[in-house]
Amino acid sequence: MVVPIVLGRGERLWDGLEGIEERFTIEATPSPPGVVHMVMNRRL
Repeated sequence: MVVPIVLGRGERLWDGLEGIEERFTIEATPSPPGVVHMVMNRRL
């Protein structure tokens, strides 16, 4: 699960990311306790 994050005055970081896996490679690395680090690299 990716938790929505609100930045600054309410900019939702994870909205509108449908189809992102077509434009980016995504690597998720779990870390205790329940945190997942996600690295996104733009596809060429």
